[in-house]
Amino acid sequence: MKILIIRFSHLGDIVLTQPIVQRLHEVFPDAELYYLTKEQYKDIPALFGIPLTVLSSSKLLSSFSQLRSKQFDLIFDLQNKLNSFLIKYFCLRARTFTYDKKRSLRQAIVKHKTDRGIDSTLDLYQSALLKAAKELKLPELAEGLNNPQLILNPDVLEKIQSRLHKPDGNKSIALFPGATHKTKIYPAENLIRFIQQTGKDYHYWLLGSKEESGLTYRIHFETADRSTDLAGKFSLAELIYVIAMADAVITNDSGPMHLAAALGKPQIAIFGSTHPRLGFRPLNDKAVILCKDKSCQPCSLHGLEACPRKHFACMLSLHPEELVSALKSLL
Repeated sequence: MKILIIRFSHLGDIVLTQPIVQRLHEVFPDAELYYLTKEQYKDIPALFGIPLTVLSSSKLLSSFSQLRSKQFDLIFDLQNKLNSFLIKYFCLRARTFTYDKKRSLRQAIVKHKTDRGIDSTLDLYQSALLKAAKELKLPELAEGLNNPQLILNPDVLEKIQSRLHKPDGNKSIALFPGATHKTKIYPAENLIRFIQQTGKDYHYWLLGSKEESGLTYRIHFETADRSTDLAGKFSLAELIYVIAMADAVITNDSGPMHLAAALGKPQIAIFGSTHPRLGFRPLNDKAVILCKDKSCQPCSLHGLEACPRKHFACMLSLHPEELVSALKSLL
């Protein structure tokens, strides 16, 4: 049997599909598992701890014939967009199971028309397994799932460790100050105050992409004795190992938040214009979620470029002292 799992993006969403792949491997131990994602995310499924083949292509149309030639028996569509629909159409032989995005519920949450919430996006992905359990008469597919986890290579861990500055006796904190949208970014000036208030027992690795280096530079400029600016210094695959070596991780609602959760790290997750009720919380017993739960939260599903009410209270009312208290509760 050949099984294809589709999830093109984004980073955090791909991490959250790990328990789905794990369950498929448990129920179909002899099946060939394939995972289709975007080229920039291909290193993530490879860390799922499950024997699978990762397929990636920057040009989807050119991969149709290759996918069709695999003659998949089952396809689990965890993307549910036009590109995944086209793949299912071209792989006519396969039986397909598509996850339910709960679009109407999420829209109602954003528009403040309901008090309901989504516990986790993982629950939505599981809807594809529930459909398969019913159609294939395999109730074990519908059983409860574990939280996502990533399995690292010890040899790679050792190589990355040699590139990191970790002061003796200090706690190393992986700090990701960026996010895809501005209303998901905790203000840099507040992070500077937070770092200055935590004392010299903590050292901060300022992490992110090259595009976020301006943000990390600003923070490092004011906290040079307590931080190392590492933005753009590591590939995505390498960043996972950096997170694994940190004593704690601080992020906004972003992909690294889910990486930290899947590695079981003590973490602080900051929510601004989005909200855990949308299903984006980190699945980690060691996570502290900071969300002011303002009446206007959430104002969007994935974040905006500016606060629609121009006060940005969701972030500005979260004081640095609250981060200090959260960090000390973790370590």
